[in-house]
Amino acid sequence: MNGYNIVLIEGLPLRKVSDGHFKVEGSLLPIVVEELVSRSAISIAIRPGNVSHFIDELPEVLKRRVQLIDDSSAFQHTKALLNPISEEFEVVLDEHGALVGNKRLPKSLDRALTYLFFELSTYLLGMQYQLQVDIDLERFQKSIKIIKDSARNPDGRAVLAALLGILRTYRKQDLAALAALPDAKSELVELFSQLIEDQTYIENCANAYGIGFPGRLKRCLVLIRRGCESIVSRKPFKQMFNLGSRAVEAATCVPMPNSEVTERLLKRDFLPPMVKIRPIITDAIKMWEKTNPDLRSEWWGI
Repeated sequence: MNGYNIVLIEGLPLRKVSDGHFKVEGSLLPIVVEELVSRSAISIAIRPGNVSHFIDELPEVLKRRVQLIDDSSAFQHTKALLNPISEEFEVVLDEHGALVGNKRLPKSLDRALTYLFFELSTYLLGMQYQLQVDIDLERFQKSIKIIKDSARNPDGRAVLAALLGILRTYRKQDLAALAALPDAKSELVELFSQLIEDQTYIENCANAYGIGFPGRLKRCLVLIRRGCESIVSRKPFKQMFNLGSRAVEAATCVPMPNSEVTERLLKRDFLPPMVKIRPIITDAIKMWEKTNPDLRSEWWGI
């Protein structure tokens, strides 16, 4: 999109506020944004929905790091690509992104279809805007295989085979990252502006973006580690961060476009890296509860 790493957030968890009532806890958003930015995300992408209206409540330095994106094109592309699957299994993706239709499907197939439709939309959104996305690669592949085992429509099977071909190029990578020291959390806000303006940090964001291009992956992993080592060795950041790591699934090569479907999917040479946002959300909840001990409660959607 702009040569720097952008991470897609799908939503925030719900906090129980009374018996049977939960609400989106928007005050988690600044903590999540800070965590992601410290992990080489130059900005955060959010779809319109239950989180977007909290953007205006962010401090100005964080607000500039969040962008709303239009997911309508990815939604329509998903529907078109999976149309043979929809017709065979008599299901449709409604305007709210929910899969509706055939009630007679086995539960495992119904779950696999729901997961495929939703995650393919996320994956195509990642392609369109060149984002890192929160997708469980193993579950994504398993869902496609379950559907492929039941599918008989040759056009639908061709789509599923093309998707599997692309996903099989992904491998887990160990990505260096800044890990905030536990007793430094309260000081992070003060140093946040310095961090995001640091030249090495900016270069790391560009290299983190580069792991979406298979030909640049190995070199970018090396440069990111060097950048993180440099940041944690210098004041004032060495009092705030240790050298940490996080797992990311990234494509190691571009598959051969051996079908029309593959060619359609590979119009862009960026293949979205897959990251786990849940641990970041979990850490954000712990930090939130530490500063709001009287409001500790049950959470849903973690």
